[in-house]
Amino acid sequence: TEKTTSNLTSLQQRLFLWHTKWGHLGWQHTQWIGRCGLLGHLGVKMGSTTVHPPKCAACQLGKQERTPKGGSTLVQGPGGILKMNQLDPGDLVFSDQYESPLLGRQFSARGNDLTTQKFRGGTIFCDAASGKLTVVHQVGLTGTETVQAKLRFEREAASVGVHVRAYCTENGVYTSKEFGAELASKGQGIKHSGVGGHHHNGVAENAIKNTVYTGHTIMIYDALRWPLSLINI
Repeated sequence: TEKTTSNLTSLQQRLFLWHTKWGHLGWQHTQWIGRCGLLGHLGVKMGSTTVHPPKCAACQLGKQERTPKGGSTLVQGPGGILKMNQLDPGDLVFSDQYESPLLGRQFSARGNDLTTQKFRGGTIFCDAASGKLTVVHQVGLTGTETVQAKLRFEREAASVGVHVRAYCTENGVYTSKEFGAELASKGQGIKHSGVGGHHHNGVAENAIKNTVYTGHTIMIYDALRWPLSLINI
């Protein structure tokens, strides 16, 4: 949060620059991209293990979470690994829905929008093999709109040669007639979580958490560096 960065080396400053440009990407991931040579010779130096990542105030505030108390649920045996044997993109896609009490404007909005035309949630898709994450905002969370979100995701996957074979989801809208008919028409499989077993779809749950935390972090980063004169206006 300091105005100057005299306490950082030139390579640490460059590392922090790319960290913020990439939506506060994790330090290890940022340095790995640098070592791949995509950022030139300075990027390779930035990715060296001798360069210690600096502290990011926005990440510390936006990504903090409670430490669980008591015992933890441990995976017993390989059968509990959700991504086991899902080696090719499209073999299994985890999906879940999220809701927001604060309605969001559509990207094509002009002026004052009707409440019924604003985003109130959406569907998230996460591929088991590649970790590719896709977020589709929705005005409603009905079966018809969820099918439209699924089709949008699959068009994106098909554009890079990936065919979705099966889904792992919660219950709710994923058990609707519209969604079931869409799966049957394409011969796709689906596995639902058990009652109260949200950990069965833990990959999608974690993807929602990471998406929300990233949004928090970016907004906090902007707030920390926004000119005070503009805030007071």
